[in-house]
Amino acid sequence: MANHSSAAAMVVDETSEARNNARLKIIELANLISVPMSLTAIVRLKVPEAIWSNGSNTPVSAAEILSRLPDAPATADAENLQRLLRVLTSFGVFSEHLDTTSSSSSSTSERRYCLTEVGQTLVSFDESCPSHGAYVLQHHQETLLKAWPFLHTAILDASTEPFARVNGEPAYQYYGKNDEL
Repeated sequence: MANHSSAAAMVVDETSEARNNARLKIIELANLISVPMSLTAIVRLKVPEAIWSNGSNTPVSAAEILSRLPDAPATADAENLQRLLRVLTSFGVFSEHLDTTSSSSSSTSERRYCLTEVGQTLVSFDESCPSHGAYVLQHHQETLLKAWPFLHTAILDASTEPFARVNGEPAYQYYGKNDEL
């Protein structure tokens, strides 16, 4: 039998740098879902195409991007779009440029974005170079995402995969019947 008293007696320094770094790492891991969800949102909105419009990759503001989206309603929010752009900039999808304008009385800055090499994979240049946007959307569709919270059930009961548990049939069977997927 293992001696649990020594583990229970171990004192953890909650203020140590290592402990603080460990907490930050857990927070980072817990928030990683924001990356694929942000990526899915910008693909659905066709942001990469809006940035690349007219064959140019000139840095543009979030407001300019919205103005290039054909179906953007008047209620579209450039500030919320900018938040997604900044998240994805930190993962190398976009590059951010700070455009500073100065006058005699004040100085203003505007963030502008263009596509990196990674971001350019989301643009279809021609039939021989398709966008990877469809791949992003396929892997983040609701039917598949509903299964992820049940991943732990595959360990507790391996007889039913999480996808089947949530959607009523195994993934390959489900996708085989749905041509649009």
